[in-house]
Amino acid sequence: MKLTKTSIVVSTVILALGVTISWQDYQKLAAARASQSQLTANLAEMGTHFERTQGENNVGISKRQRENKEEDHHESSSGIITLIGEITADIKNGGNFDPASSAKLRSLETRLKSLDATQWRALFAEIQAGEVFEEYGNSNAILSSMMMEMGIYFRDSDQPQTILALATQFPALFKDNEKSLEGMSSNLVLLTKEDSTAAVAWLRENHVTFLGLAANSDISNDMLSTVAMKNPLVAFQLIDELGIEDRNDSVSYIGQCAENAENRTAIFAALRQYVSGLPEGEERDQALNGGVTGLMGSAMMQGFEVGTEWMTHAGITPDQYVLVFDKLAENGSGFVGASQWIDWLIPHLPQEQVAEKVSDLDTSWVKEDYKSAGEWISHNADGPLKNAAIHAYSYEVAAYEPAAAVAWAMSLPAGENREQALEDVYKNWLKTDAAGREAFGKQHGFE
Repeated sequence: MKLTKTSIVVSTVILALGVTISWQDYQKLAAARASQSQLTANLAEMGTHFERTQGENNVGISKRQRENKEEDHHESSSGIITLIGEITADIKNGGNFDPASSAKLRSLETRLKSLDATQWRALFAEIQAGEVFEEYGNSNAILSSMMMEMGIYFRDSDQPQTILALATQFPALFKDNEKSLEGMSSNLVLLTKEDSTAAVAWLRENHVTFLGLAANSDISNDMLSTVAMKNPLVAFQLIDELGIEDRNDSVSYIGQCAENAENRTAIFAALRQYVSGLPEGEERDQALNGGVTGLMGSAMMQGFEVGTEWMTHAGITPDQYVLVFDKLAENGSGFVGASQWIDWLIPHLPQEQVAEKVSDLDTSWVKEDYKSAGEWISHNADGPLKNAAIHAYSYEVAAYEPAAAVAWAMSLPAGENREQALEDVYKNWLKTDAAGREAFGKQHGFE
């Protein structure tokens, strides 16, 4: 039959309302599953399986349960399917949630939360194979809506492989569903932390089917950075295997996520090995510099002493120090301890670029906090570096406080540099002070 837009919306509303109810219980559920994980593993090693039962009944282990597992799964699936059908009919026929309808929703939540991985697969297979929802809507729409449920039930659980197994079995329901891909990503990250080899094997085997995992940078970078904590070289190689378009962004993100000096050093070694296989020239340089910038950023975020200790012994080149200095210039005083970092970085820059880089720094810093920028300049010793900073600073400050800008420019040694600084102040004079600009121009012959 022809499916209507209303029928699909109805199925989505059902499960969305269920999510609202279950979210309040999510943390409690996740904690319970986590505490149960170790016991389950110990029992499994002895050949005994530990299973949850429906409702509030106690969990039990028996030979009869194991023998009748398939039958139990069928009964569980059938009951849930019947319940979803009743709720769908209630919404379609009445539209309002009376106490009875609300009770059914809560019952659905309870039933879904009790399912293990095998039961989820059985439920999906039965819904997809049957025509029980043909009267109310599309079975695939019902299943797609349930992805939201699963994203909640299995996130941070003891079964990170559950959604991945379902995705492999029912790819059509996952590959074009944003919420499903997010659920797959979070569980793939969890599996990576537990067993990176298994996670990478799954990703390599299935990424072509689920191209959305790599296409979404938020998802792919999260996965890659997690892999990098275990095996950084594999993480870099996956960038190309997955066909990620913005390689430099992913390389930089991996570097940013380094957790400590040891981890950072391992990532740096893997980065060098990875870029050695790229074509020489701009492509290789950009990937290397992007990764180094990310690594240096992660070091800086851990504090001045930790960051400088790592950078001093990491083999950072002067040109790579320039990259980080440029980042500071972009952020101005927004970075914690900016002045201390700037003072430390300047001696590591190529000497022929110092004046230019300091000027760039002042240009951005003044726009954010010209008083702090002025304080930083003041504590520097007299010399070419300070003169370059004053020149840039006086130009920028002229747009806010021209009198202060003039004073700064006049503090430069008499000569060509001072005259150029005064002319630049005139050019950038406060726009609302035309009379002052005119008088200053006539005084110094700029009119």
